[in-house]
Amino acid sequence: FIRDTMLSIQSQNSQLRAEMEQRMVSLKRAQLAALQAQINPHFLYNTLMSVSGAVARVTGPESTEVGVLETFASLMRTGLNNTSFLVPLSEEVEHIRLFSRLVEFRYRGRASVTIDVPDELMSACLPKLSLQPLVENAVLHGVMSRPDRQGWIRVRAFREGEALIYTVEDNGAGMEQEKADRLHLKNVTFR
Repeated sequence: FIRDTMLSIQSQNSQLRAEMEQRMVSLKRAQLAALQAQINPHFLYNTLMSVSGAVARVTGPESTEVGVLETFASLMRTGLNNTSFLVPLSEEVEHIRLFSRLVEFRYRGRASVTIDVPDELMSACLPKLSLQPLVENAVLHGVMSRPDRQGWIRVRAFREGEALIYTVEDNGAGMEQEKADRLHLKNVTFR
């Protein structure tokens, strides 16, 4: 009985040791991935700024192209910075402002973005990059679906009781009620 118990304990120890070694390898991989995630945004930002400098030497430092490159570099820097999952609304608003400059350049002024957020809400926290995909969808599926008119997108934040409400509106083509129901969307205005 004692011999069988000792053999069983040795077997369990061997299994635990192998499992621990595997977890250490996984931990090392995760640490390396985290380090790469910190390095890559800086490399990307620095590369874009180098390209911007080269373009400035050819087109002049005040050219539209330089402004677009610098805006894109700043957008990438704020978007890829892995500081936290939750960020103040002020950071999200700045990200949307940078993104809207690129939208206005790309679509040659056919789409404009306005941001209506009271100063007293700027310190409220929300998940990082949660508004930009909504604005991007409003551009692609809303405003650009109506090439016959000037498009606008409005981003708002306001308090309703204890809740903080964020909205993204556009004057695009809208969505059929049936499709919104399939997507489980609430508080959607239809045309």
